[in-house]
Amino acid sequence: MMDFHEFSEAVVSELKDRDFNGYDISLVDNKKNNGVSAKGVVFRHYSEMVSPIIYLEYSYNRYVQGEEFDELVDDLYKRGTDNMEKPDLDMDMLTDWDHVRGNIHGKIVNYDTNKEYLEGVPYIRIMDMAVIFQNVVFNETGFNGSITVTDDMMKAFGITLDDLKAAMLENDTLSSYSVLPLGYVLKDMMGDDMMPDLTEGPHLYVVSNERKINGATAFMYTELFRKFADKNESDVAIIPSSIHELLIIPMDDESMDIDSLNSMVKEVNATTLDPVEILSNHVYIYSRDKDEIVAA
Repeated sequence: MMDFHEFSEAVVSELKDRDFNGYDISLVDNKKNNGVSAKGVVFRHYSEMVSPIIYLEYSYNRYVQGEEFDELVDDLYKRGTDNMEKPDLDMDMLTDWDHVRGNIHGKIVNYDTNKEYLEGVPYIRIMDMAVIFQNVVFNETGFNGSITVTDDMMKAFGITLDDLKAAMLENDTLSSYSVLPLGYVLKDMMGDDMMPDLTEGPHLYVVSNERKINGATAFMYTELFRKFADKNESDVAIIPSSIHELLIIPMDDESMDIDSLNSMVKEVNATTLDPVEILSNHVYIYSRDKDEIVAA
């Protein structure tokens, strides 16, 4: 059985023998969050500014589970040709700031584990985290993807960090975030029959945004946590469950213990969560007296 590197090289070799109507096929290794890299096949054409990429981890997992290599290559060939038939993106949505500004959204990442990546990217520092900016784009078929704004892009747009921040706050408004009981969220996801027993243990609430993507950017809005704290007349423990959502607990909950929560966060990050989605290894506290969020 081939390892992942051998599998990736073999896939590209096989695909290069097929007709892609003038597209060049190559292997790329893209850096993602927390130093994680993803290997994929890129389909480039000299006349197009945007090149589709199909990442190979999913296909390799299917190979390890026993699927035939040739069938997986056939599937990648079909996915590649299907991508080519989709209408091109409007290039103004990538290059014209007047079009781009309405699509700028935030993504919050861990600062320490992304220091190298952040060297070429504009960001806002929040405690031991950083908010970067993404251009979320669509074409007429509804396809969407995100492109992280780099320092070079910012210069090409002729804008400043303050302009990026203002655009992000216009799109990621406070009203786009919600605070919902964990039971409500799980019921919506799993239905009544699959619901776990939540009558015991801490009273958890889920914080995220409408898109349910990069919802942990709620850290930008102290007001959100202030309202929750005032309603519950207590400080608030904030669990960074992933880059997509936070869990919060009123600190007057007798079943809550900060050391236990920190241990839980570390264990989940180490054993369950996709490394790309890890935000932090510890909880945070919103203090009513200080009206600020601090690391616990």
